[in-house]
Amino acid sequence: MAELNYSLIEKLCLALYFAATKLRHYMLPSVVQIISKTDLIKYMLTRPIIRGRIGKWMMALFEFTFQYVAQKSVKGQALADFLAHHPAQGQEEELEVEIGMARMEKNYWTMYFDGSSIEARSGVGVMIESPQGQRWQFAFQLDFKCTNNQAEYEALIIGLEILKEMKATRVLVYGDSQLVINQLTGEYQCTNENLTMYYVTALNTADNFSRISFVHIPRAENYEANEMAQVVSGVNIPDDDRDRVIRIERRTLPALAERGMAAQVSSAELTDEVSTAEADWRYPIVKYLRNPSGSHERTTCFRARCYLIYQNELYRKGSDGLLLLCPSVEDIKVIMTESHEGICGAHQSGVKMRWLVRRHGYYWLTILKNCIGYVRGCIKCQIYGPIQRVPAEALHPVTKPWPFRGWAVDIIGKIHPAASNQHAWILVATDYFTKWVEAESYRSISSAQVVKFFENHIVRRFGIPETITAVILRLSRPITA
Repeated sequence: MAELNYSLIEKLCLALYFAATKLRHYMLPSVVQIISKTDLIKYMLTRPIIRGRIGKWMMALFEFTFQYVAQKSVKGQALADFLAHHPAQGQEEELEVEIGMARMEKNYWTMYFDGSSIEARSGVGVMIESPQGQRWQFAFQLDFKCTNNQAEYEALIIGLEILKEMKATRVLVYGDSQLVINQLTGEYQCTNENLTMYYVTALNTADNFSRISFVHIPRAENYEANEMAQVVSGVNIPDDDRDRVIRIERRTLPALAERGMAAQVSSAELTDEVSTAEADWRYPIVKYLRNPSGSHERTTCFRARCYLIYQNELYRKGSDGLLLLCPSVEDIKVIMTESHEGICGAHQSGVKMRWLVRRHGYYWLTILKNCIGYVRGCIKCQIYGPIQRVPAEALHPVTKPWPFRGWAVDIIGKIHPAASNQHAWILVATDYFTKWVEAESYRSISSAQVVKFFENHIVRRFGIPETITAVILRLSRPITA
């Protein structure tokens, strides 16, 4: 009965968790709309620390696809559908006046688009106006290299996708790109290989609407979309327009990559850039998450289980339940620079720098390797860092690791005067570890006597040695006095 003590929103989350687990086979392959007064998904994803029961429910719901629908909009739509299917006889005109809506057949949605691309970055701007006069502005930063015409097509495709989500059926599209508009209307032929796939994608997206028209307008009439595109791409704008607040979103992959298509790029600058979609380490994971039923590598399918896409950004599920943003190649360089040399950077080591980056909510595959490499290449760390007194080369000890493992053999002589028994040569064997010495004197030394010496004094007493170090001597004849 502990559930009775939960708060109201926790009870709603618990109800969603129970419904998802009991109806998993029905809800998993489809998009589930959550009708509630409170956005439960946003509540669970915006928790500062995900743990406890909220974290457990959230981890269990990651495999489902939910869409929040406000309860008020559902009630209004249900009422509108009921009145549309059950009109009062002779009161159609009064009903339209009472609801306050004009006939949709005579009205169009309006969209203005523009794209801007410079050497540093690219951006697109879209402005949409509904038949009732409501206006929405969208600005997107493109985290990949593209030409100016490709940016125009990106803006067009993004705007058409937004209109599709808004359930628009009749659309008027305005743009200041004469090339793009005339290609879509059929006046120009698309002969550029870099724009062919964009052209086909734009036509396929336009087929989702019952009626659509493309109109070319001067740049001055496309001011709002042009301004947003220039703000994202970094182009300066007049000072009197800088007081406006524009929300900028990001697109990590081109519109073609999200559909499993590859753009043909002939420019050497684009193919050599490591920040292109094909070279980005996130590309196979994002491709799998957007189309799990396609052809993918086994390692990618296994690795993608720890990732999710939220608001067109790739996140990794941390072990503590937090979501870690997966940045692009350009952002990785900025993140490492700020964390190591920024205002709060203290020139930490590579391991500490990696921990700091993860704590700020970022993750990529080679994070530890990149952090260590960045620290090794930091000039200030090399100048002011502690002096490494470790030898540049590993030590080579010559001491044997255990007793009687290796012996050193040498011959001493000729001794003058000789002993009373006429012995003038001494054969000596010394153990490297214990410094134990075995010696015997001889009147003359031959190879047979050396073999007999090792057999009697070393092998039978201490075992067969692993190494024997001796002066290279070829006893072709005995050494005599």
